[in-house]
Amino acid sequence: METKPCPFCAYTKTRIESWQANTNDHHWEHAVTCENCGACGPSDLGKSGAIEMWNMRRTEFPNTTERNADEQSG
Repeated sequence: METKPCPFCAYTKTRIESWQANTNDHHWEHAVTCENCGACGPSDLGKSGAIEMWNMRRTEFPNTTERNADEQSG
């Protein structure tokens, strides 16, 4: 699965960071990181989930557009 460019600096090279979620279990968390500015996306227990969340943009989150309209008008 391809990653979108960094939402902060538009750099196209990213990497997946992985770390053990808890030293007492065997779960690993993963997150996409920009190789230019170091921005880090949300973590997920699966690499594909981390990529999917990295690829989401603010306008794709539920209720974000409505919330922004309310903030600007009031």
